[in-house]
Amino acid sequence: MTKNSAQEFLKILDDANQKERDEASAAARRNAADQPLGASKRLQLARRLVQDGEIERAMEFAGPALNRVSIDSIFFLSALREKNAQLADGAFNTLLARSRRVIRWLMRTPFQGCRPIC
Repeated sequence: MTKNSAQEFLKILDDANQKERDEASAAARRNAADQPLGASKRLQLARRLVQDGEIERAMEFAGPALNRVSIDSIFFLSALREKNAQLADGAFNTLLARSRRVIRWLMRTPFQGCRPIC
């Protein structure tokens, strides 16, 4: 293999590796670390159902994924609110109450081995 061929091969390999890293990074941004891919896809589909006017079906589909705040849950609830404000507000209040319980639990839980940053 000539020096030029080896350099060409390494360039192709580097480009392929960079593309893979870029795709992985983009996927990570689309799906937050605490938001499973299934929940994200479920909420995206539910949002499309809302846009198509299938509110009950959308809520059935989105229900299991409305257990934590995420960009997809907020987008879904915003789309739902345009079609049925009362239902969206109820789902939002439930999501907010869950979040508050988690925050209260975290505040009461001692984190061993962690030091405050000050």
